[in-house]
Amino acid sequence: MPWWVWLILVIFLFANITYGLIYAAHHGMKAISTFASLGNRIAKSFEKVGDVENKADEPIAFTQPIAVTGEKYTQAYAKVAARKVRARMRHEKIWDSWEEPQDYQNWEFKK
Repeated sequence: MPWWVWLILVIFLFANITYGLIYAAHHGMKAISTFASLGNRIAKSFEKVGDVENKADEPIAFTQPIAVTGEKYTQAYAKVAARKVRARMRHEKIWDSWEEPQDYQNWEFKK
């Protein structure tokens, strides 16, 4: 091969290596900022958990009688069931609002 072909190949090689390094640095900096924001969100979540633990005046569930813990579970499950019923009612309301055409035979489909 002539010398100028080798020169073009070497220039192309260095251009690709440079581009790869710039690409890796750019995405590395982006990843660092993403992980930093993720760390901040996690820290805020832990702060909220700490606040909840400090505000709790009731004893821990396993230190209470089974009847008290069972009653709390029953109340919590009732709230969950009520929330699911409300969601189901919203869905049914939306589904009922969708009118279906009565005459399926006369539909005109675009080709």
